[in-house]
Amino acid sequence: MNEKHTKNYFKGRKLVIATKHEKEKVIAPILERELGVQISVSIDFDTDQFGTFTRDIKRIDNQLETARAKARAGIDLNSVDLAVSSEGSFGSHPEIPWVSSNFELVLLLDTLNNIEIRGHSRSVETNLAGQYVSSVDEAKEVAKKWGFPEHGVIVRNNKNGSVIYKGIRTDKELEKRVRQLLYGFCIFGFCIRRFFTHFSFTRKLFTHKVFAKKSIYRN
Repeated sequence: MNEKHTKNYFKGRKLVIATKHEKEKVIAPILERELGVQISVSIDFDTDQFGTFTRDIKRIDNQLETARAKARAGIDLNSVDLAVSSEGSFGSHPEIPWVSSNFELVLLLDTLNNIEIRGHSRSVETNLAGQYVSSVDEAKEVAKKWGFPEHGVIVRNNKNGSVIYKGIRTDKELEKRVRQLLYGFCIFGFCIRRFFTHFSFTRKLFTHKVFAKKSIYRN
């Protein structure tokens, strides 16, 4: 499928980006320019229902099937036949020991022409990290080291804890949430150290790279 044929398939059609976390800011300009589509974002679409990388909601399927499920749901919810979704995962690099990586999958689903296009890329340019802290000052110091507030952070009560605050982008919010977890669960004056980890907004920028590495699959 060359560039001319690609635009013939998609030009002027409505495409929904199935996202909850502002990925359209990166994806939309590329699709509008390269495919000539009309972009929309489903405001009420909760992609977290398919699982979160913070593991507070477990992903019930593999990465590819989850991306497909998001795209199908976006199509059904918006009564269109064209959607883009993405699904990322953070973890150890499969080939380089002791190195963390981000594997990002982006998928375009066209139910009108029975076409699926997917691209993927792995990067070690990620802020994936976590650290226990015992004070607000320590939390701020760690967050600053990780690029806060340009990069948002997550605060949770332990590594796999059920109490979690996501997408923190201001000093005020960071201090508030850390205080809640440090001092909101004290027994007889003793406060247990809590887990503090970050959320990397680098994924939004990383998604841009994925579209330069797309492969085409036709069912």
